[in-house]
Amino acid sequence: MIQRTEATLTVPDNPAGRAFADLFAGGDIALHLTADFRTAAWRKLCLNVAGGAITALTDRSLEVMRQPDVARLARDLVLECVAVGRAAGAILDEGLADEIVASMIEGPGEAGTSLLADRRAGHPLEVDARNGAVVRIGKQHGIATPLNRAITTLLAALNQET
Repeated sequence: MIQRTEATLTVPDNPAGRAFADLFAGGDIALHLTADFRTAAWRKLCLNVAGGAITALTDRSLEVMRQPDVARLARDLVLECVAVGRAAGAILDEGLADEIVASMIEGPGEAGTSLLADRRAGHPLEVDARNGAVVRIGKQHGIATPLNRAITTLLAALNQET
């Protein structure tokens, strides 16, 4: 897999986060401090539940998002994640789904995802930490997540192949 953007980490703007950031001072990884780490983490999860899952399941790069039906599925996966993230205290708006899908459509079509790279390398997929987390946390808040539940089931089946 080719790293197409700067490597970045986002950490809480608190003493532990600043100490962690200091470990990377002068290195190749950019660190960003945020006062609202919960929202930052959920925004990243919103990206991962769609792009990673769909590329891993289709064994295709992000060009697959240029298919309207696939883009709709990606958007709906993100919307489920947005609803769960809001219930968990993140500040997210529904426009985030369109923003994420547009960025995947407009980006380089040959771009892959870490989940796709893991699938192709025969490595275990991060199912539980991504779509599985949306399902679990959604259940805690009484929010239905049928698409993320289905994707979790399919990704888990891929894990059983490896």
